[in-house]
Amino acid sequence: MKFSEWVLLKESEQTQQLPAPKDILYTCCVLERSTQSNLVGYVRRWMFEASGHDIPKGWTGRCHHMTIKFKPKAADIAALANYFGKKVELDVTDFAFDDFGIALVVKPTVALPVGQQPHITVAHSPEVGAVYSNTLLADKSKWRPVHDVLRLPALVVGIKPDNVSTWPELPEPLAAASISF
Repeated sequence: MKFSEWVLLKESEQTQQLPAPKDILYTCCVLERSTQSNLVGYVRRWMFEASGHDIPKGWTGRCHHMTIKFKPKAADIAALANYFGKKVELDVTDFAFDDFGIALVVKPTVALPVGQQPHITVAHSPEVGAVYSNTLLADKSKWRPVHDVLRLPALVVGIKPDNVSTWPELPEPLAAASISF
């Protein structure tokens, strides 16, 4: 069997045999490893320009993904059937920060069924978790526009309950779930 035929077969299997909701912790657009590294550089510059400070030492770095749906139901997974394993792009429009976190406001270039404000958690203090980005972004007075045109390539996947494995399994090097500053 030719590789191109195998790819088509695998794609048709994925759309016909979607995972059960119990097998997916959340669906997301996960960044590629190289994008994650480049993004940290941009954020450091924006932080310095906006506040005169770098990302604080001791914070947990993320820059991993844009959540589509946490604990998806079967209908949520089915709505993404044509996107799983496919590359999409996320436009960074704004960033926000305070004493507990840093987040990027993003806009997918395709219509994805995203729940809350689409964003990427960049980093958070030890006092809060990554979910703090939702609280941070609820206060639009903390938003700062980005002046760079920044389009991030990402892959639509389901993250399995181990919080590491993906569905579909992908051979590409994806972003690390957490990074150090």
